[in-house]
Amino acid sequence: MISPEHRLFANIALIGMMGSGKSSVGRLLAERLGWEFIDTDAMIVDGAGKSIAGIFADEGEKAFRDLEVQAIASAAGREHCIIATGGGAVLRPENREALWRRCRVVWLKVSPDEAVARAANGDRRPLLESPDPAASARAILQQRECFYALADVAVDTNGLTAEETAYRIAGLWKAL
Repeated sequence: MISPEHRLFANIALIGMMGSGKSSVGRLLAERLGWEFIDTDAMIVDGAGKSIAGIFADEGEKAFRDLEVQAIASAAGREHCIIATGGGAVLRPENREALWRRCRVVWLKVSPDEAVARAANGDRRPLLESPDPAASARAILQQRECFYALADVAVDTNGLTAEETAYRIAGLWKAL
């Protein structure tokens, strides 16, 4: 990991499970701080010309993760941005390097059950398409939690609205 003296905190990056609120909170936080909002999943979809589910189906998860590396490097290279990452972005060392070098990293914590409930209201989630989505979410969290825990700060989003979460992060940003 990058030592604190070698970090440039030009952005805020939101990491966490699908359904933790990264995109919704990110938009609100960017508005509150007057910064640009970047959703790396949206960058990938725009660049590929197809949905994330389509990328997974046509090219596989590895191809998606390769596109994600490019999107995160591009986003982290900017300044005064709120960056919402995909839930699995932390799996690649090059993503962690880019994010932790130029961002304050905020983990939006959510329980697997809450993540599944929230994700059910949105776009198709290829990694949750199983007979037991809650069990899939628990397994995903178990795989990624050690990386999420490297964040500068964690905010528990269970039971909070996106507005409440954005307000908390804005307060933390000002305190830092």
